[in-house]
Amino acid sequence: MTINQRNSHIRGPINYISNTNSPENSFNELRKTIVDIAENLSIWGEHYPVRWINLERALNEKRIEEQVLSLKNVMDLAENCSVPISDKNEVILFLKYQHEIGNLIFYNDSNLKDCVILNPSWLVDAFKCIICATEFQQFSDNTHSDELLILDQKGEISFDLCQKLFRKKSTEHAKHSELVLQVMEKFDIIVKDKSINYKFICPGGIKKKGGSTDITTFKDICKEHLIDTNTLSPWLCMVFDFLPPALYNHLLVLCMCDSKFEKINLYPRIGIFRILDGEERDQLVICELTKKIIIQRVHPGSEHYNSSGQKNETIPNGQDVFNNISSKINDILAKYKMSLKCTYHIKCGVAPDDIPDYLYSEEYIKNNPERWCNHHNASHTLGNLLKFWLDRSVSTLFV
Repeated sequence: MTINQRNSHIRGPINYISNTNSPENSFNELRKTIVDIAENLSIWGEHYPVRWINLERALNEKRIEEQVLSLKNVMDLAENCSVPISDKNEVILFLKYQHEIGNLIFYNDSNLKDCVILNPSWLVDAFKCIICATEFQQFSDNTHSDELLILDQKGEISFDLCQKLFRKKSTEHAKHSELVLQVMEKFDIIVKDKSINYKFICPGGIKKKGGSTDITTFKDICKEHLIDTNTLSPWLCMVFDFLPPALYNHLLVLCMCDSKFEKINLYPRIGIFRILDGEERDQLVICELTKKIIIQRVHPGSEHYNSSGQKNETIPNGQDVFNNISSKINDILAKYKMSLKCTYHIKCGVAPDDIPDYLYSEEYIKNNPERWCNHHNASHTLGNLLKFWLDRSVSTLFV
């Protein structure tokens, strides 16, 4: 079987096993693969106190009837095991280890350190109550149809509706709704609305209609916000070998948490923010396409290029915005232990309507810096377009 290496999302070796006639050596190869992978894990060979096994079994039994325990409950279990553990620090170390290998959820920080979520899949079901609310939640009396529509279109959801969605799922989810929302905030899935109390913004709840967003949709948004397309900067396009869908949503949440930005509006695959430093009138546009994140800096009231095609030097460049966004992406990748490779491409802000087309790679521009932009009759060069965002020598990196 041939595998497209560029587009493959499979990591590591592949073992093909038939459930009808696989020879014994196929299973031996699978066993060897499992051992090889295990030996490369960071926890392989670590000493594991025997008394922890008893506490792990006790938690497994508790998991049948309860989904969340307090740290005090876990301490009580530890002290009543056949081999007791009375040291709180050791219990916390045990919980951190169990969290690391994915058996439970435990964060030893100020907001969540008192709670232990025994079943990670239960937490995922809770997340789906919000993220997939408009797909799976139906109220017989249609009392919340307007609120679900707002979630679907703008990603906004009230605390009251969150409670009702959890209650509809199960008693346990309703019981621990505030904890779930706290964890969703920690995971950068939702963020509290700065302007309205008891309301959250969940970018993942916005439905991506039509499968992709293109510049035509963006032009409609420009008309809505009275943005002159001549005030658009060059587009900076970050092209990934593979882009997890959640990464873009995490990025929007981090921008909403950043005091340097103020959310103007969210659309399917497009976020518009006000940049609060400088003149506080510039806007940041962040778009998502297949395996791409594209950013744009808008400077209302001033054209980026004069009649001769030269850049308006009174307009700030986008390097500070790029550094901010790339730093946020780095933080996301570090937090979720991902490694993604990306390259950078540039497109003139007033080029034809298709964002995916007419992109020049950073490598191409560096080899042809004096080439003029041929998408309109102006004399600015590709090198100047690139310098608006980037001023460095590396063309490809792990973000």
